[in-house]
Amino acid sequence: MPDFEIKAALLQTVRQQYELAAPPLSSAPVQQKLDHLLQSIGAPIDLAGFYFVSHTLARILLPTVPGFSSELHIDAPLRDALGTDMSNMLSKKAMKAYKKTSPTLGWAENHPLYYLLFLASGLKSSADDNAFLTVFVVQYLRCKHTLEAPELQTTKTLTGEVCRAFRQIQHKQQILINVEQISSKIERWEAGDIAWALQQLLDENQLNKDFRKTLRFLICFFSNKWKEPVRRGPTGPQRRKRSGGGGRSVVRPDQGLIDSETLPPLTETVEESVVEVDVEILRSHYSTDIDEAPEQEPSDKLSIGAVFDAEKRQLAEINITRHLRQQNNATLSNKQLLSAGSIRLIKHLAERFFSRNSENEAALAIYCMFSTSMPLSQLLPIQLTRQHDNELDSIVVTDSNCYWRLKHRRSSKALQRQPDYLYHCDQWALTPCSALLEQYCRTRVAAGADTLFSREEAQLTRQLEKLLQRTTEKLKANYISATQLQHFLPRFAEANTAVDPIVLDFSYQQDIFATRVSRSYVNLTTAQRVDMLNRLWREVGKYAHDDTTTAFFQPQPVTESTGGRVGSAFVPTADFCRQFIFALQSRLRQAKPASTLSLAAIVNYHNAYIRYVSWMLNFGSGYRAVYNPLPTFAMHNPEDGVLVVSDKDDGEFSNSRIVILPGLLNMQIIHLRSHLVRLAELLALFAPALYKTVNQILGYEKQLRTMNAESTKQWFLAMRNAKDATGPLFHINTELVARAVSPAWLKHNSTEQGTVPANMGRHWLKTALITAGVDSELINFQLGHWNEGQSPLFEYSSISINECVRELAPQIEQLMAEQGWLAWKSDLL
Repeated sequence: MPDFEIKAALLQTVRQQYELAAPPLSSAPVQQKLDHLLQSIGAPIDLAGFYFVSHTLARILLPTVPGFSSELHIDAPLRDALGTDMSNMLSKKAMKAYKKTSPTLGWAENHPLYYLLFLASGLKSSADDNAFLTVFVVQYLRCKHTLEAPELQTTKTLTGEVCRAFRQIQHKQQILINVEQISSKIERWEAGDIAWALQQLLDENQLNKDFRKTLRFLICFFSNKWKEPVRRGPTGPQRRKRSGGGGRSVVRPDQGLIDSETLPPLTETVEESVVEVDVEILRSHYSTDIDEAPEQEPSDKLSIGAVFDAEKRQLAEINITRHLRQQNNATLSNKQLLSAGSIRLIKHLAERFFSRNSENEAALAIYCMFSTSMPLSQLLPIQLTRQHDNELDSIVVTDSNCYWRLKHRRSSKALQRQPDYLYHCDQWALTPCSALLEQYCRTRVAAGADTLFSREEAQLTRQLEKLLQRTTEKLKANYISATQLQHFLPRFAEANTAVDPIVLDFSYQQDIFATRVSRSYVNLTTAQRVDMLNRLWREVGKYAHDDTTTAFFQPQPVTESTGGRVGSAFVPTADFCRQFIFALQSRLRQAKPASTLSLAAIVNYHNAYIRYVSWMLNFGSGYRAVYNPLPTFAMHNPEDGVLVVSDKDDGEFSNSRIVILPGLLNMQIIHLRSHLVRLAELLALFAPALYKTVNQILGYEKQLRTMNAESTKQWFLAMRNAKDATGPLFHINTELVARAVSPAWLKHNSTEQGTVPANMGRHWLKTALITAGVDSELINFQLGHWNEGQSPLFEYSSISINECVRELAPQIEQLMAEQGWLAWKSDLL
């Protein structure tokens, strides 16, 4: 068997090396030496991949590191044997296992040191790196009893975690630190000196949290000083559970040894001195009948190998991600969308129902589900009433109107007192019905009915499915499902991008995945929503190649009684925006320093100027109000009119985005740079300490050009949205200390009204762009509202940044000019 063939070949090679030694050495203890070596490195029983492990051991046997050969009982013949290729001594199957290039599942936990030696080809391999690895192995072997102490174990073994930390810090792609940084501080390659050098490296460098944690872990390892992990007990209601009894114990039958299990060496037994019965007991104890417990096939989905197979799990994740990206990137050619012929068929069914006064409510259900995206479970409880104050979702039928009245789902907690300068948000969303549905509802109310449908949901569902199946089969058309009916409008709106799907969310209170963020930022009047619905139905008519479709499904015009607003409660009114901007500009005029400059006048004007620029950035780019919103001018590209934004992100910058700067805002950031240069010149005379801070901020851009990619990333992780770091947008407090712009400083004392929402500019921009009819894809591009697979910076994205700038920048500039924003040149110049 290949499990023992590799070991037999290794034993034969070692004996040959002892025989070739000059003078020849005794090979009597060869078996014991080899067993000690394999047990020390935690080798699996099959010795899979031992070709790479043995060559790693031969490479790191360095005379500069004391104790290595003695710990593993390696002498010259054994070292030569480890560097010998045994391929010609093995069968084809055994050679494949001997030179196996991929690790076996479970090595990282069950054979951590063997796994580390196996992967050493992927680690750094300079002379210092080899010495570092050698000392690690020696320390591991000397402290193995400590690492395996039960009181130090957590959910993962300490031996596995130590080896994983070493692999992380020594991986070839890791460029943050190198062993060369500590080798100059080490007199002798010993564990204590390395622990001290790593501690110095940790204190002298600004590293991210995860990397610092890894270094601390290795410091504990090389110093062999460990703290017992804190055991978290049950909290809250868990404490009142029955105590005692201990944990559950699961008794499993003997299942035979698996490939990755480590066996202790079997001592030789002199059978002549043992009775025959005892010999059979010994033999049965150490042997396993493999035929009694056959290994499950990898194709078996319930087998352990299949469940934990890394390749299969990765493939499943890729498939899920691909499916999710396809779902979030609907196009007009998507098979989930109804075809143009299917839309004309739905119109035909509804038209026949309304014209013949048919009693088949399945056709009415098809019409309502298609035109509102409501499921049957939401349509059936809707009341028909003449009352305006009904507390249930209903269709209100009056002498002059007929409209849907649905309870509005607030995406955020309502304000206790809505300020006058913010648009209000009604509790009920009022949406006029279509002309055909209004006529039907009036007839039904006149007949005394109080609901839109008379049948139960299960019965109506069966009728709907039969009607669709019978009609499509008769006309030999594509089958139409209830799911396609319900989800057509949201999917079409997302694929067409002419109208934002938020109008369906607000009008018919649909919990649409694509609008889960937009509903927190948009505030729309009934007239605006109806105008958007009409534009959407015109696009559907073009798609169906039938102009009459629009009039058949679109809502009636808005009347005075159906007015109102729904959506975000933090969108400022148009009048307030103009007043607010005028107040910021008035403060700038009042703070303009006199001809004789003083430090107080300079600080006062700078703070007013920064407040103006920060609010302008909030309104014009949709930048979230965060700490240190602009870490460096390196994020600004004035030639293309774009700005890199990372205002709500993770350590991998997966939500970083590029925002379009209108001409006004682009010029304002250029003016800000000139303002800071002049401010530094003035502070050099009045406040040298503050001058150094401003000069350092202006030097960030030049500093970043000299950094590599990893160092730049770490710099941004430290500076981005940091409370204790300052970028170009900073104010100066009364103690003459520069502080980064924060949401609290931004919203306090900006107006006579006192505190205002820090993100009201972002809310205003989203609402203004939607009501202006801007393409919804461009709006989401600007505000960063995209789902998985929709990122404009994604590898396979087809969005052109330059085209977005040409299309979006003029529209934002027009909106900002109407408010009164100006590119304000600093009066310090």
